[in-house]
Amino acid sequence: MKIDLRTRYTQQVIRDAFLTLLQGQPVEKITVRQVCNLAQINRGTFYKHYRDCFDLMDQIEAELVQRCREQLTFKAK
Repeated sequence: MKIDLRTRYTQQVIRDAFLTLLQGQPVEKITVRQVCNLAQINRGTFYKHYRDCFDLMDQIEAELVQRCREQLTFKAK
């Protein structure tokens, strides 16, 4: 299923904000409010895509693992 451009943009600004915050503090200290303020979105928008910051981090990690697998599979052929 394709994700529309607005959804992809929203998820990207949320992830960018989270990763920026992660550079300065551990994930346990990052709040949804901080992510939303930095991403300039409301909390309802955040919760439409993620349960909490740990869910966000899990999804980022899963995406990175999937990309690595794709690259390894491509190079192995």
